[in-house]
Amino acid sequence: MKKFGIFICFLVIYTFLLKLPILKTDIDGTNYYKDYLGFIHYRYAVFCSLYGRPCIYLDKPLFGVHILSFKTLKYSGLDCLDSYAKTNSSVYYLGKRHKQILDPPSFELMNNHYAKDSRSVYKLCDLEVLNNTVSKDFELIGPVCSKDLHSVFCFKRKVENADAQTFVHVRRGFYKDINYVYHLGRVLDGIYPDTFEILEWGYIRDANNIYYYDDRKYELIKLETVNTGSFEVLTNGYAKDINHVFLKGIVQQNTNPHDFTVF
Repeated sequence: MKKFGIFICFLVIYTFLLKLPILKTDIDGTNYYKDYLGFIHYRYAVFCSLYGRPCIYLDKPLFGVHILSFKTLKYSGLDCLDSYAKTNSSVYYLGKRHKQILDPPSFELMNNHYAKDSRSVYKLCDLEVLNNTVSKDFELIGPVCSKDLHSVFCFKRKVENADAQTFVHVRRGFYKDINYVYHLGRVLDGIYPDTFEILEWGYIRDANNIYYYDDRKYELIKLETVNTGSFEVLTNGYAKDINHVFLKGIVQQNTNPHDFTVF
């Protein structure tokens, strides 16, 4: 009975020591640490906002996970934390094992929005399964969009009525399909995709019209009085035609286009 009590005390002390952030080395600059035996722990902060005091750190052991089979996965985005890792049998985020990952050996981060294995695609940060999407049919399109055989997604949200078969990235976050022109997944109504062209300084056009697109306000301005044949973009948001000078799509009154220059 005495030996059993000693064993229990040892087990309690050992478990407590495992949680202390001591005698461990960080792995690749992440919150994952290995102890002197090579077993893996995840370090997390507690009580950070309590009266402005410094954070207290504790370590959570990933039981049975050893450095010999452990690999961190680099995440460089802003929405999630750089705390992805895997072994041959499991995938982890923030030290939590995600059982929905079907094939951990093939698991990889695709970009700052998605991950995949040989069977499925997952949305970051929490590795939610992207329903009915087969990884071999899934591709990244431009800076923020992606698609499979049937659907288009931008910023991890489905773009309604987009045609996946013809959806392509033009440049600078502008996309188009057979029916519409988009900016970062937002439809720009009235622009013909077949003749869509990106100019400079926010100006875009199709065969019939010229527009200014404010990508901060997500506002599309149609230049109603423009002469499309003589239109030219200058610099710093200025443009002109034979009759007018424009600043960010707005006609500048009492300004002569024939002697107007931008310094």
